Amino acid sequence: MRKLVVVAAWLASHAMAHAVVLSDTQVILESGASHGADYELLVNQAPEREDLTAVFFNKQNAAGSSRLGVVTSTVDQGVDLFLVRAGDVISSAALAEGRYPVLKELGALAFVDVPLPGDFYLGLATTDYVYASEYQTRNVWGWAHFRNDAAGLRLLGSAVAYGEGGIVVGTITPVPEPSTLLLACLGLTGIACVSPKTPRLAA
Repeated sequence: MRKLVVVAAWLASHAMAHAVVLSDTQVILESGASHGADYELLVNQAPEREDLTAVFFNKQNAAGSSRLGVVTSTVDQGVDLFLVRAGDVISSAALAEGRYPVLKELGALAFVDVPLPGDFYLGLATTDYVYASEYQTRNVWGWAHFRNDAAGLRLLGSAVAYGEGGIVVGTITPVPEPSTLLLACLGLTGIACVSPKTPRLAA
């Protein structure tokens, strides 16, 4: 009986063991970037080591707004960028449905307009896999909060979720993967089933 409890508890804890959310340390914004770009956005693809992927983009100001356009990106797993709002969910399902305007998506470059002056969020999707060609291979999700004014862009905050199914923009709340939820449920169900029950007293 005790062994069953231990196994069930291990299943529940192992389900969350490889998941982590890190804030304000895994996204970097640099100005005066190379490749003829105004800015370079770097995202760390692995929580236990430095494994940066980068996107280079320009900002063109107009009356009341700025247009962001990607110039190029590093040739690796890459990071996809989407214009999102606080409270949106960044996940494979959300991106596959095309919920958000695309700035960069698996090699496709586009433009997005952001308020000037004002704040905005970019959603991030990348992976620590060696090869990635579909959203289903994305397993690193994040967001970056920017302030845009005449002086330029500033990074106000960020969060990146590793080993999760997604993240809620503007928070450190992850969206668990379905397999993680299933494993956790199996473990908790096992604990409930094998826990000793208190016998009832006869009336």
